[in-house]
Amino acid sequence: MSIWTSRGLSGAAALFMLLAGCAVPGASPPQTQTVAGGAVVVAGPRGYCIDRAGSRAAADSSFVLLGSCAAISGDASAPRPLFPAVLTVTVAPKPPGTGAIADQAGILERYFAAPEGRAAMARDGDPESVEIVETMTRDGLFIVHARDRLAETDDALTPDRWRAIFDLNGQIVNASVTGMDIRPITRDVGLALVSRFAARIREETRAAAAEKQAAPPLPDNPAPGG
Repeated sequence: MSIWTSRGLSGAAALFMLLAGCAVPGASPPQTQTVAGGAVVVAGPRGYCIDRAGSRAAADSSFVLLGSCAAISGDASAPRPLFPAVLTVTVAPKPPGTGAIADQAGILERYFAAPEGRAAMARDGDPESVEIVETMTRDGLFIVHARDRLAETDDALTPDRWRAIFDLNGQIVNASVTGMDIRPITRDVGLALVSRFAARIREETRAAAAEKQAAPPLPDNPAPGG
């Protein structure tokens, strides 16, 4: 079940608060990042950019952190999201024989209701720290709305987190949204934001695949002396 979850947010609050300090004035942060050997292109809704310093990629899994483009670049005129939030994505290969996420809603609901699933959602790994508020399936996504009591001691993040789990090109993608104390987001906004986040990843991944297919083939190397 670990392919469906990640506690990558444990250090996200600290990373997010450091973004302005790590910014390079005038530098434009990327809005997309390709991971999993080109299988997935990560992108956020308007106003969110990739924090390269807080992201990592490996053969077995990738973690991408996104924040306000203005905060990351240090440019107040750069785009910024309407609702400030910490966005993260984890991408890992889908094990052979694993069915489509959309067809496993019942299994996932039972998993997240159990201590193992709640522990996987908790920043401190303690299942008692997390309440699963609701789960749902929409547009091929399995969405979990969780509330983490550990956030009560955090000056940056709100307790509520929304996670969309879906499969894409042989990978399991976990797209997560956590609100910020400076402007907490409502349930409906959280659901809309995580759904749009997943949609952007799908859109950019499809666009990259289409561009690759449309690219003309490279010419054959001429024979020596030809």
